[in-house]
Amino acid sequence: VEKMSIGNNIKLRRIKEGIKQQDLAEWAGITASMLSQIERGKKPLSPQTGYAIAQALQCSVHDLVKVECKIELAEAISE
Repeated sequence: VEKMSIGNNIKLRRIKEGIKQQDLAEWAGITASMLSQIERGKKPLSPQTGYAIAQALQCSVHDLVKVECKIELAEAISE
């Protein structure tokens, strides 16, 4: 069983919404490099950055951390 990844949830939601990594990073006030590292699980997500990313994706931080999010988004992308 793959462990839940907040970064993966962010990436899937971003792709589902058709948002480029560069744009999301800019809206959240971080660099594209940092967002990439967060999405790949290489960099931990601070509460402030998590909130900023959630705001930019127009969802709650809870939406980004819940396990079901990944399944729902993966199904939506594969359709």
